[in-house]
Amino acid sequence: MVLKENAGLRINTLDPAHIIACGMWTEGTYLLDNVVLLNRYSHDMLDSCRSPVTGDLISYEERENFWMRIIGTTNYNKLKELQYGSNT
Repeated sequence: MVLKENAGLRINTLDPAHIIACGMWTEGTYLLDNVVLLNRYSHDMLDSCRSPVTGDLISYEERENFWMRIIGTTNYNKLKELQYGSNT
């Protein structure tokens, strides 16, 4: 209920969201596995290191945990492996 109250109408708008931000991994910008469809509120919250549920500030690790819940730990770890492999 808190999410719906905080999100307002932004919960009805869908955005493509990068799982690993383009600024952190330019090679992942056009990688389809690095993009998911989220409601605008959750997208904005994760981009600003805030909990999509409460709106409270969260750590980078907590943000990663949200992404793991959204796309699954295995998929998230595969993306991180691709990111680290492309940066070497």
